[in-house]
Amino acid sequence: MSSPQSRAATIQRLVMDVDGVLANRQIYCGETREELKVFDIKDGPGLQLVNKAGVKPAIITDRFD
Repeated sequence: MSSPQSRAATIQRLVMDVDGVLANRQIYCGETREELKVFDIKDGPGLQLVNKAGVKPAIITDRFD
């Protein structure tokens, strides 16, 4: 059985859903009714650290109306 560290070293991609992972559930409407989501400023440096570790971040989202 492999160790957690050796299994973690094989991770190549971190896939996250924007809603509930990065966004903080606040949505504002812009002047032309576009949706504006609120993110924590610390997410950027965190994603940079993930990328620097060799793990490629991917962000997905979908909207059902």
